Amino acid sequence: MSILIDTNIFLNLIRKEAAFIESSEELLKKVYEGELKGLAASIIFMEIRWVFHEKREYGKAEKAVSLIDEIVEIVPLDAEIAKEAIDLKIDRRLELLDSIHAASAIMKNATLVTRDKDLKRKVEDIVSVKTPDEILKK
Repeated sequence: MSILIDTNIFLNLIRKEAAFIESSEELLKKVYEGELKGLAASIIFMEIRWVFHEKREYGKAEKAVSLIDEIVEIVPLDAEIAKEAIDLKIDRRLELLDSIHAASAIMKNATLVTRDKDLKRKVEDIVSVKTPDEILKK
């Protein structure tokens, strides 16, 4: 099974978010061990670095980027994904970065793994969307 992991799943670990850390960590462990094929949209690096730049936690940003690069295959933002993303943004009223995550999942025939309920609601009819807990139950 291929899964495209949204930025918020990595942030659960990096921020040590008590409510989510256990299932996010278990999901990423399964990816690392090869039980699941893990993908991430290339914009994940921008999002992660921006989150930590705003908090002036530059060391954490580099550590997070390195961790992500080791665990998942990065899906480049090519013309096909960009076209799909802008259509999703306009048609589904998505945030631009969310539209890129969704378009990447669609183009790679992957399940989008996110905790973003609004994103799920807006795209679940065109791409499989699950939380880490839902993936782990399978």
